[in-house]
Amino acid sequence: MDDELDKFLAEQKAKVAADKISLLQDPPYMEMRVRLDCRVKAKGPTSAKHLWEPL
Repeated sequence: MDDELDKFLAEQKAKVAADKISLLQDPPYMEMRVRLDCRVKAKGPTSAKHLWEPL
């Protein structure tokens, strides 16, 4: 039982570490929002499909 718990905790710690690295690589929320606002203004609000295209 202790081995299973230790294994589970190790897996969860690894997932948290991977998520933290991923989040550090993402731009801040406000930077994403500014980019999104600029794209809407540039292309117009006719279609939401373009909002999900990569920059």
